[in-house]
Amino acid sequence: MYNTPDNAAIARRKNSRKRINPFTTFTVTPDEGYQIASVQAYYMDPDTTFHEITFIGVPDDLQVGGEYAFVMPASEVFVEVAFEEIAYDVTLDLTGEATIKLNDIDNGFDAIITVQ
Repeated sequence: MYNTPDNAAIARRKNSRKRINPFTTFTVTPDEGYQIASVQAYYMDPDTTFHEITFIGVPDDLQVGGEYAFVMPASEVFVEVAFEEIAYDVTLDLTGEATIKLNDIDNGFDAIITVQ
């Protein structure tokens, strides 16, 4: 079950349940300017106890996103994904006047700073 937030996309790919230890995957892709803050998956057993699922595959880059993989339990799985805006830290050490242009087209960041 997926509840997709406004600033990302989540896609599920079905895998065969006929294999031993069947697994399933889903892909999380943050929108531009966001990164993955957390991803959790859990299921409820017949005794109505929730259990967290351990991922057997996760993406390397939380800004780009990617595929998550896990062994599929015999119950419905719930996935919760949280996103956060990407924060950029800039440190300047200037003497005198300067105009600095910060430009990162890939991440949608463009600014001109004038120091006097």
